[in-house]
Amino acid sequence: MSRSHETIIDIKATPEEVFRALTDPEQIAKWFVPGARVDPRVGGEYVKVWGPGMESKSIISAWDPNTHFASYTDRSFAFSGQGKPVDTGVVRRMAVDYYIEAIGDGVTRLRLVQSGFGPETPWDDEFESTKTGWADYLKKLKGVLEG
Repeated sequence: MSRSHETIIDIKATPEEVFRALTDPEQIAKWFVPGARVDPRVGGEYVKVWGPGMESKSIISAWDPNTHFASYTDRSFAFSGQGKPVDTGVVRRMAVDYYIEAIGDGVTRLRLVQSGFGPETPWDDEFESTKTGWADYLKKLKGVLEG
């Protein structure tokens, strides 16, 4: 059993522009993390660089240009409210899926689903903080793409 949350935002941009913002390291740095490396294929690495010695690696599980991009990481730890990892003893597949859909009038709907949060208490803080965090990051993405 796992939990997931969803964030949806409409952006005045093409699906191509949205996909590029999610997968191109130069674009990622404008709205998400200072650095990134992307091996653009299913099975490739998606690496987010938060700072010196602070990297988060995941595996690309969907690479459908302009419609769907996803990556996952398997881990047994959740992040507490202080950002410290707490080992839960259960390996979970943490996934982030981005679904991209043109909805007309030059607007693209981006739906982000993050899944894999365990039902155990140690996952509660991370579940809530990522839910809030994604809303903020996607607003920043919207601002970057809409200029």
